[in-house]
Amino acid sequence: MEFQNDGMEPEAPVGTNGMIVLLEKILDVIPNCLIAINKSGRVTYINNQYCALLGMEKSAILGAPVTSVISPDTPLPHVARGAPPTHNQTLMVRGHRLLVNQVPIRYGDEVVGAVGIALFTEAEQIIALARRLFSIDISGSAPQPYHWMARYTGGDIVGASKPIIALRDKIFRAAQTMATVLIVGESGTGKELVAHSIHAASSRAARPFVHINCSAIPQSLLETELFGYEGGAFTGARPKGQPGKFELANSGTIFLDEIGDMPMEMQSALLRVLQEREIVRIGGSRPIPIDVRVICATHRDLHRRVTEERFRLDLLYRLNIFQIAVPALREHLEDIPALVAHILLGLRRKNNSMEVGVAPEVIEHLKSHDWPGNIRELQNTLEHAVTMLDGDRLLCRHLPPLRQSPISMAPKSGTLHEAVSSTERTALVHALSQAQGNKSRAARILRIDRTSLYKKLRAHDLI
Repeated sequence: MEFQNDGMEPEAPVGTNGMIVLLEKILDVIPNCLIAINKSGRVTYINNQYCALLGMEKSAILGAPVTSVISPDTPLPHVARGAPPTHNQTLMVRGHRLLVNQVPIRYGDEVVGAVGIALFTEAEQIIALARRLFSIDISGSAPQPYHWMARYTGGDIVGASKPIIALRDKIFRAAQTMATVLIVGESGTGKELVAHSIHAASSRAARPFVHINCSAIPQSLLETELFGYEGGAFTGARPKGQPGKFELANSGTIFLDEIGDMPMEMQSALLRVLQEREIVRIGGSRPIPIDVRVICATHRDLHRRVTEERFRLDLLYRLNIFQIAVPALREHLEDIPALVAHILLGLRRKNNSMEVGVAPEVIEHLKSHDWPGNIRELQNTLEHAVTMLDGDRLLCRHLPPLRQSPISMAPKSGTLHEAVSSTERTALVHALSQAQGNKSRAARILRIDRTSLYKKLRAHDLI
């Protein structure tokens, strides 16, 4: 095939380099966002559409890690290292919810990189396409009860510590399967956020995500909530009956929170559903097939509950196929600065208030706490502190008293020198907190001079 030139335009470039330039020009004018990375996860190409969405120059993006450019939640680096391709996944990028495909780049039999393509950049585009295809007006349709979409993704999990990176990796791996997931962790660690993130990264992301708290519903009503009922099944029942949460979650995901508090009678019914993949409404006799991905969460020790005969061992086997342990906040205290910034940003948006600065001694004070209530406790602490502000800077005096447990006060090191150093650092932090950041007052509390105080503060990287 030949291309003719009419003399008005320069001839098209020829050769390998010329074809690459021509291809890049084509990719720069397509309406979809496109990005390519190498096996190391660094960006090798990005088109103009994606640059515009990110609000960044192409020169600042090329060569950078894709996780820092797009989102730490993107599975693109995993695909570039040989993980299966993903299709029609949702991904939050700079406040935009994208629908993306991510496929590997192969050179022979070897995977050498991956390409991410955003099919839609806004939900309105999908609605407009649906109108064209099916000639229906869905703009005003309200979501059905409990047919929720996942509100969070892995990008909402804040932190760059090893425990949090490992947690994101487990979420991605769980999302690539349809296995039942058991999320364990202390109260306040963010187990619900993990469940949302798994659904959002899975092939069921556009399907219902139904959440039910097994400990918040009376035992007499829990069976009705889960399995629904037929019309006239009991006094006060609706004439046409009502579907339960499993029916509402059909083709999607059901999240059974606080599964460790489910009554034994209901555990038997749940076990049957997991085995048979069908439910029977109360008052009904017809089995209803269901296609539901099950995610459970608990702060209980289920093995101990089994020993106490409060949880079925066979149900535990069914649920504990893919376990994700959410780390306690005291296990990744290095993420506190990022968590504080994230929480304060959320409070500022919620209250439509001004930006708040944070004094360095506040961060050190927060790091010295063991946080038995985890991230929920940290959020409540900061919300209280914001209400006590008398300026635009958060100081230690704005924080409520934080109780230390004996575990957090005990030295965590093995040698005597490390134990003494740990204890000294804790004393410095508490003195600064008590003195509200005033160095002279802190020195008096510790009964040392200011010169010694500054020397010790520098030794412990507190200034």
